Amino acid sequence: MMLAAAAMAVQIPAALEEGSAGFAAAYVCARAVLLLFYIGVRLTIPEARGVTSLYLTGFGIGAALWAISILVPPPGRFALWTLGLAVDFATPWIGRHTGVLRRFPLDTSHLPERFGLFTIIVLGETLLSVVSGMSKVDWRAGSVTTAVLAFGVAMCIWWIYFSFVEEAPFLCNLGSRQSYIYVHLPIVIGVVVIGIGMKYAIIEASHPTLAPDTQLLTGAGIVLWISAFLALLIASVQRLPLARAAAVYGAAIAATLLVIVLGTFLTPPLTLACILLVFFALVLVDEYSWTYGRDTLLPDWRQKESEDRQKDK
Repeated sequence: MMLAAAAMAVQIPAALEEGSAGFAAAYVCARAVLLLFYIGVRLTIPEARGVTSLYLTGFGIGAALWAISILVPPPGRFALWTLGLAVDFATPWIGRHTGVLRRFPLDTSHLPERFGLFTIIVLGETLLSVVSGMSKVDWRAGSVTTAVLAFGVAMCIWWIYFSFVEEAPFLCNLGSRQSYIYVHLPIVIGVVVIGIGMKYAIIEASHPTLAPDTQLLTGAGIVLWISAFLALLIASVQRLPLARAAAVYGAAIAATLLVIVLGTFLTPPLTLACILLVFFALVLVDEYSWTYGRDTLLPDWRQKESEDRQKDK
């Protein structure tokens, strides 16, 4: 599967042009490996046949559509890709609503840890964007200051997200929810877009203001990330004070948009400083919220764990 993923990566620059057939073939190989895993589970664990039947059917149809697309010229090929992905994304939701997946709840510690590792890899790419930006400019006060501020933004994103991951086993009820998994797509996209915006902000640090495209890119990435993280909290955290969470993260989005609008009058370092203040405020709010939530809900969680153990006995 890793080899197939590497083949997909090689084809990405031409995936929507002459390399689309190769990209589709590599994707089919990766999905075929996954289907073989499910077949193995189906043959060895009878209790899991309901789940494996669901995934083999849905993911099998999705992979078949991608395989057929290899023989179909664009743009029909891309239409089959879209249909195949739609089937893949819909399959777990169908299993959830039909009750198949409700008998197999997700592990509240394993899943956040897995997605946390993936997210920190993407955050590493954001830091690489800071390094890349510094490699393209002279080390002057403005560019160094902008780079330090961009690094601070990345650290705040890390702090906010992994505070959630650390507390997730205690305060989250994942059940069979696919929302936890799916909402990581805009989270990761937001991190990537923020990283690109930070890179160009560093390059433009000596300019009077950031270029309009850089402001738009940075603002869009931040708004997407904050919105997606709020969606993650809503989908996962038990007894989330929804009104307060919406007010806090809504205020952060509004402040970000205000900074972007005022960015036409602010120097790049000052624009990044304002953005960092927004994220630092979120860090402080999150630290208080998790501490309060843990102190409030942890006794209930321990009682539930004790009850579950009694049921097992």
